[in-house]
Order: sequence, then C-alpha cells, then structure tokens
Amino acid sequence: MFKKVFYILPILFIYFSLIFCQNDSFDTGRNIVGSQTTPITNTYDSPDKIVKATVQARLDIFEISQAVNDQLSIALTATSVALHGTPTVTKTPLPTATVTPLPTSTNTPTPLPTYTPFPTYTPVPTHTTTPPTYTPEPTHTPSPQPTRTATNTPTPTAIPTITPTPTATAMNILESASKKVVKIISGTSGGSGVLVSSGNDQTTLVVTNEHVIENASDMLIELHDESKYEGLILFEDLEIDIAIIEINAANLECFPIILGGSPNIGMDVYALGYPLNANYSVTSGIVSANLYEEKSGIQMVQTDAALNPGNSGGALITSEGNLIGINTSRKEETSSGRIINNIGYATLIDEVYNRTPHLFTIDTSN
Repeated sequence: MFKKVFYILPILFIYFSLIFCQNDSFDTGRNIVGSQTTPITNTYDSPDKIVKATVQARLDIFEISQAVNDQLSIALTATSVALHGTPTVTKTPLPTATVTPLPTSTNTPTPLPTYTPFPTYTPVPTHTTTPPTYTPEPTHTPSPQPTRTATNTPTPTAIPTITPTPTATAMNILESASKKVVKIISGTSGGSGVLVSSGNDQTTLVVTNEHVIENASDMLIELHDESKYEGLILFEDLEIDIAIIEINAANLECFPIILGGSPNIGMDVYALGYPLNANYSVTSGIVSANLYEEKSGIQMVQTDAALNPGNSGGALITSEGNLIGINTSRKEETSSGRIINNIGYATLIDEVYNRTPHLFTIDTSN
C-alpha cells in the first residue's frame, strides 16, 4: 500500500506542474498575439499580416496544448503501471493539422439600381355608338299535316249470353219426388213406400211401415208408371214399425239417404203417398216438433201436414226434396173422444238407417 502511494505522489506532482506550464503558455500566447497585433491595431494598411499573425498564434497554442496532453498521457501511463503493471500501449499517431487559408477579400462595388421610367399614359378611347343591324324575322313555313291512315275498326266480340241456371221450384221438386214413391198392395191392406238405392245395379230397396204388410206372400209394389214388381222382405222391426223390401228393378230414381239429425222446427215439409190406397197425392205443412216415442225411444218428427190412411210408409221431404222421415201415424182423437186434427208423425230417417246400416248406401256429397 505505501509502495503504491510512493509511486503516485511523484506523478501527481508532475501533473500539476504541467497544468501550471500550460497556463503560462496560454498567457505567453496571448502576449505573443498581443505583441503581434500591436502594430496591426495601429496600422490598417496590411490585412494579410494580421491574418498570418492570427494563424501563427493559433498554431503555437495547438503545439503547447499537444505537449501538455503528451505529458499528461505519460503521467497517467506511469500511474497505471504503478497500480496495474506494464500495459501494452499502441500509440495512435496524431492527425496532421492542415491550415486552411483565409479567403482573399475582394471589394466588389454594388451597382446603383437602374431608373425605370413611369409608364406612358394611354388615353381612354372615345365610345362610338353603333346602331344594331336589323335582322328580318324568318318566314314561318307551316308543317304539312300528316296523312291520316284509316284504321280498321275491330268488330266487337259479342258477349256470350249467360244462361241462368233454373232455380228448382216446388213443382219441379215434387214432380221428381213423385217418381220415388210407390204404392204397396198386400192382401186387403195397402199403403205407401219410398225407393232407396240398394247399391246393386239389378235391385232397388223399398222402405215402408211394417204394419202396411198384411201378407208377405201376396205383395206387389206398384211404381208411378203403374208397373208392378213382387217384393221380398229383407228386414222387419215391429218396435219402430219399419220394413225393408227388395224388388228386382234397376235404374229407378231413388231418394238419397242423408243423415241430417233433427230438422229445424218451422221448416217447410211435404207428405207424399197414396192415401186410401188410391191415387198419389201431396200435402204440405211444417215441422211442428221433434220428440221421442214413449215405448221404443226412437226420434219422431211431428208435422201438421195432413196424413190419412194409406199415407203410412210414404215420404216426408223438405222443400229441397231431401228425405227426412217415413210417415208412420197420426192422432185422431183424445182419450175422451175429442177429434184431433193436423198432428202426424214420421220416423226420422236417421233412426231407420241406424237399425239396418248394412242395407243402405249413404250419400256423402251433401
């Protein structure tokens, strides 16, 4: 430790000596520059001498500064060797100072500006009024009217006459219905019947009351054209007083079976048949009530249309010609013997179908 301090103290002494020398050198430089500039400040007739003296003073300062830097580098190197050993030093050559000569000052006189004369005044031209040249209006030439080409007027197409569909009247409906009602002759008894489809092209069914048939072996079915056919009983029901008969006749007009339920009270109806086993006749009325028979419980339609002996088994139809019931009976007097009028009964066609559904073909078009 003391050995290192022994080496450092001389180096510091050298460093501070160099600093003082550098300061003295700067002062000397200033004196030199001052001594050189003294004659220049007194005389202004030699600018070149002033420039050369200034350059020489700067070179002297640079050489002194370079010498101080060299001495400082040596001192620092000696200190580093004393502390860390001898390093390998590669000395970098200092750059050569190149003095740039000052440019020669040339006094170039500035030319005076050229005088520009004022523009020559141009008088305003005198305005001369020129009358406009009259241009005559062009002569109007009418355009020729286009030749009208005759157009053939199309022949109007006649609107087709719409033929109104005739509204079925009561007479038309009753006339058609008359062909669907038959007379039944059985022994000394007789009555009426209704033609319905059997679903077979060779046969037709007749619906009537069971009490009409007195002798099944001696029974004839007479159509509206007075043609007669023997009948075969297919079904009998004493409880609802209905019988189904088959005849070997084809292509006959028949009532469709339409299950409509209870008809509306007040609906117009017609009763068709052969009263008194005589001629075909029609009576009219309304639906008076819907009720159920006390013993059998089947639904009956009450009407005020006149029903007489021989009307049993005939048709009760609406004003549209639909079959709603089979005429069955009437009330003639009370238990006390008083006469009763205009109370007749027909078995609802729905009840007839429900007892023998396998015999009928239902019309589902309505």
